[in-house]
Amino acid sequence: MRFANITGYIGMLILSVLPASCSKTQPELALGDEISFNMSAEVKANEITTANIYDMGVYATLDKEGTSFTSSQRLQNFMNNILVSKETNGWSASPKHYWPIDQNMKLSFFAYAPYSGNSSEIQPPANKDWSADKTLRIVYSPNENAYYQSDFCIATAALDRTSTPDDHGNIPPVQLNFKHALSWITFAANYIGDLPEGCYMIVDEIILKNVVGTNSLVYSPQQSSNFFYWEEIPAGTKRSGSYTVSISKATLSNTPIPQKGNGTPVYQDISTTEGYLFLIPQVINPSLQTRAAGEEETIESYAMIDVVFSYIKEDINNTVIAQFNTSMVLPYTSWGIGQKIKYVFTLDVNTASLITLSPSIELWEESGNTHTNTEIK
Repeated sequence: MRFANITGYIGMLILSVLPASCSKTQPELALGDEISFNMSAEVKANEITTANIYDMGVYATLDKEGTSFTSSQRLQNFMNNILVSKETNGWSASPKHYWPIDQNMKLSFFAYAPYSGNSSEIQPPANKDWSADKTLRIVYSPNENAYYQSDFCIATAALDRTSTPDDHGNIPPVQLNFKHALSWITFAANYIGDLPEGCYMIVDEIILKNVVGTNSLVYSPQQSSNFFYWEEIPAGTKRSGSYTVSISKATLSNTPIPQKGNGTPVYQDISTTEGYLFLIPQVINPSLQTRAAGEEETIESYAMIDVVFSYIKEDINNTVIAQFNTSMVLPYTSWGIGQKIKYVFTLDVNTASLITLSPSIELWEESGNTHTNTEIK
């Protein structure tokens, strides 16, 4: 599975040094300089980029004997889902944490964003026991209200870091390269047929339903691109996830839908920036590929799309003269990690029905992200 970098590289988390403080978090160790963080920030509840990452959760392990993370049998918990956020003088952990003075001791760092304390969607372990298991499992459940959903990102583990200064007397930075962990879902539409004279059409609401709404991400210490994965979704798993975007919630744009016309069809993008759906990677309606000929299934067993659309009179009040509801089974689709999936559909205004629906899939990093690789410092 190929992963998509966050707008080039989301920045690289820097753990630098400040003057030592007497406020030590682990009195049994001889601790020195503060582990501090420095990055750009802007609070925004949609795609995480270098420009708007504003907090993260950090785990770190300690090996006092200087053994590598992968070989160690004596890992201790050093940072346990610690909030890292903006302060007056830069980015810092709360509570503050410090490098061991003993330069033989090794720290290994694991991070995700945004921080779970600011997002009910993310459920990392409260007390991680690294001596028992060297992977980190994070349960993720996208908010049912698209307006409050946010991107979810994981950083490659930074293993076996020490406080050994470089030739200039500085402790080298610990860099964390974040990648997108979710699938990004948006919508675009057009129509065929003839609208009433003096009217245009809008899509009022879209509901995606009967999809997987909770899963566990497994975060490993691997240094390869495949350093995390989502747990396999067993056959028969209850698919109760339902997500609604609408004009009334500012998650769909109040934009006239174009007529399909002849030649290359034009589809109007209708998802607002607040209406991007960040959902769990999964295979949608796999039974459509494996079902035997003539095999019957109930409509409730399929992932579906419901669409509400209206005819609007072009008058001073933009009067709604008619409203319709239509549904369709989602086509077999693989929602991959770090992919953008745009569902494009055509409505038939003569029959008030949804007649075509197809996914357009592209890699997140190739979807308009033009930022260069940036080290945040």
